[in-house]
Amino acid sequence: MIKGKKAITFVSMVSILVAGIPAITKAADMPNLNAPVTYENVMTVLKQYNPDGAVVVEADGEHALWVWGDEERISKEIGTCVHESCHDYTSRNSVPQKTKVVRVPGGKQYDVPMTDYFLTTQMDAEIPAILKDRVYEIYLSSDPSSDSVRSGIYGLLNEFAAYEMGFHTQVELYAYYSSQSYELEAWKDYIGGCISDRNTFLKFKYYILLYLDYAKSYEPEIYQQLLANDTLLEAIRDIDSQYQKDAQQFMESIPKTIQILQSQGEYYARDTWPTWNYSRNGGIGKQSQSYWNIIEQLSTSNIAAMEKVIGTKTVSVVAVNPAKERKVPYRESVTFQYSSTDGAVTTKNEDDGVVISWGSYGDCTDGIWIERKNDKAGGYELLADLPKTTKCYKDTTAVKGETYWYRVVPYGYYESPAVGQDSCSVGWQDYLLNHPVKIQYTESTTKPDDEKVPDAEKTEKKKQSIQVAEKAKKTIVYKASSLKKKQVSFQLKAKAKGKITYKVTKGSKKVLVVSKSGKVTLKKGCPKGTYQITITAAATKQYKKAVKKVTIRVKG
Repeated sequence: MIKGKKAITFVSMVSILVAGIPAITKAADMPNLNAPVTYENVMTVLKQYNPDGAVVVEADGEHALWVWGDEERISKEIGTCVHESCHDYTSRNSVPQKTKVVRVPGGKQYDVPMTDYFLTTQMDAEIPAILKDRVYEIYLSSDPSSDSVRSGIYGLLNEFAAYEMGFHTQVELYAYYSSQSYELEAWKDYIGGCISDRNTFLKFKYYILLYLDYAKSYEPEIYQQLLANDTLLEAIRDIDSQYQKDAQQFMESIPKTIQILQSQGEYYARDTWPTWNYSRNGGIGKQSQSYWNIIEQLSTSNIAAMEKVIGTKTVSVVAVNPAKERKVPYRESVTFQYSSTDGAVTTKNEDDGVVISWGSYGDCTDGIWIERKNDKAGGYELLADLPKTTKCYKDTTAVKGETYWYRVVPYGYYESPAVGQDSCSVGWQDYLLNHPVKIQYTESTTKPDDEKVPDAEKTEKKKQSIQVAEKAKKTIVYKASSLKKKQVSFQLKAKAKGKITYKVTKGSKKVLVVSKSGKVTLKKGCPKGTYQITITAAATKQYKKAVKKVTIRVKG
C-alpha cells in the first residue's frame, strides 16, 4: 500500500510440508538432459531432485511452460520455470495490498503483512552507476507497473524469494546432471543458471538493504513500521540463510565441474575461478566481475550496518577477487574481436633487459598487463600494469641465459548498452593468451636510440575541459512551489577525458542528491535557495585535472 493508508497488523507464518510427491523415479525413466521440454518431463526431474520446486510448478500446472521457447532443452530453463512459478504462487495466495506470500526452500511459506511503503523508484539516486545494469533496467526502472517497483520492499521480497528458489533448484539438480552423460552444453546451462541466479539474488538483497537504509534517512515513520514487521524480517533472514547454504554447495561442486568441462576440451583463460564462468548468453567470464561489484556494494558501511540491524550477513564464498588483487578497474570482461595480426607482439634482447613491443588495441582498451613465466608448465606473474597508449615495456629483471615466455593482456570496461551507454567489445585477447612470445635472454650487441622505451612522464599535459548537458551550462532555476509535492530529476551528462566525479558543494544533501552517474535529484519540499554541484575530471597521463560548477536556484 502507498504511504498514508492504514497498515494491516495481523502476522502469520505457515509451515507447509512437501506432500503428494511420488516415490523416486527409476533412472531408466528419467528424461535426459536434452529431452524435450514438457510438463511431464519437468515434473519428473523436479519430483526426484528438487521437491520444493515441484510443489510450486505443480500448483502452476501447464502454465509453467510459458517461460520456454519451442527449441529449448530441459536443462536450460528448468530453474527459470521454478522462479516464474514462484511468482504465480505468490500472486494466487497473497491478499492484494494486505499480505505478500513467499515460499522458501525447506517447505516454508511466509504470509507477510504489508505495512506502509514507498515506490522503489524513490531511492533511484542512491543506486550506484555500476549497478545500473540490465537487472536494474528490468526490475527497478523500465516498468513502473512491475511488482518490484509498485509494491516497494514487498515487491523486492517477491523477487528475492523467487531468485533463491531458482538458485536452489539449479544447485539441487547437480546430481541430475552428474547422473547423465557429460553433455557439454548442459553443463554450461548448469554453470550459467547458477551464476545468473546467484548474482541477481545478491542484487535484490542489496536493493532490500538499500531500501531500509533509505527509509531510515528519509521515511522514518515507514522505517519504524518495517522494523516492527517481524514476519518480513524473519522471511528475509530465512531466505538469506538458505542462500548461504546453496552458495556453499555450489562452490563445492566446482572442482568436479571444471574437470568435466576440461575433459570435453574446454580452455580457461585465467587460473582463478570467477573468470571461467559461463553466462547464459555465451562466453567465458562475462559475469565474474558483476559478482564482485555487488559484493563490494554489500560491504559498504551503510549497507553492512543495516545487515546488523535486521540480522543478515553477507559472506563472499570466493576467497580472492583477481581484479582487486591486480587493482584493475574493469567491470565485466568479454571477448576481444581482434585477429591474430592485431597488436602483434615482438621481443628484443638489450644489454639491460628484454624489450617487449606490441601494436595498438583500439579505443576500447583501458590498460595493458605484461605477464611473464620462465617455466612452460608454470603460471604467469604480473610484471606491469600500463596505460593503454603504451606500446613497449622493458623487463629489466630478466636473467641472462634464461628462457622466458611473455604475453600482453589488454583489459577494458564493458558498459551495458541497456543503460544508454556505448558498448565496447573488450576483455581477454585470446590470440595473445594462447600464443605467448618465447625468447632466450642473451646479450645484445646494438641498442639503437629509436628502440629505447619512451618516457611517458616527460610528455607535457594538455588542458582538459568538461562538457555538460545544455540545461546545465547556465544557472538552473526551479520554483519552490513546483517541488512542494514532488521531486524532480535530470542528468548532467558530463563528459571529459578523465574519470568524472560529482559532489554537492553548496546546499543540504538531504534535499539535493547527485549520483555517481551524474543524475541530480531535488527532493520534494526542497526549500528556496542556491545550490551547487562540483564536477571534477581527474588528471590523466595526457590531460590536467579539470573542475566545473553547476548552479541550481530554487526561488519562491
